[in-house]
Amino acid sequence: MHKGYLVELGDADEIYSNPKHTYTKSLLASIPQPSPRFEKNRVLETLDMYSLD
Repeated sequence: MHKGYLVELGDADEIYSNPKHTYTKSLLASIPQPSPRFEKNRVLETLDMYSLD
């Protein structure tokens, strides 16, 4: 949900493996990973809040 609206529907496996909406991608990219090596090299998904309106 973003600003009270559903932005993506699907089962959990589908959404985690292949997110379609930029807000979903941004939320999934913000989940910390337990691997310090991965966290050190991680590139965060940026979100243009103006493109979502």
